Amino acid sequence: MKLETRRAALRMAAKVALVATTASCSGAPPRVEPSVQPTATEAAAKDTPETCTAYLDTLAMTDLGQPLPESDPLHGRNNVYGAFVDVAARSAPRTQDCCSGELDSDRGQSKHRWACCSALPAERQTIACSPWGPPVPPEMPAHLIA
Repeated sequence: MKLETRRAALRMAAKVALVATTASCSGAPPRVEPSVQPTATEAAAKDTPETCTAYLDTLAMTDLGQPLPESDPLHGRNNVYGAFVDVAARSAPRTQDCCSGELDSDRGQSKHRWACCSALPAERQTIACSPWGPPVPPEMPAHLIA
């Protein structure tokens, strides 16, 4: 058998194996999530036609480089470039959902980028929250360089 013929046969066998494996794995039934009744607060939040961007615009943000008050849980951390002022609103489910969506859709170019990164827990943060990812983070505030 020629070397080219053997390689062509092996390539075709690999393709068949890949297609067969993909076809057998994709036949799994979809996962069904249990239905949960929303609370009155969640139902009211869903009824509001306000977009996430408009909602995030209503939340007060710290100015870039402005230190957070000592009572804030993020005070003293050097990886916080901005945050929502209201700690309760920062941890609200709607804020976290809107921040996740905005960071994913705007590829980190959102005006709420750093406040959203501070609001999200580490497991929900995206590459937009990394100071090494695109775009470049703002200049580090002078009070943190010491």
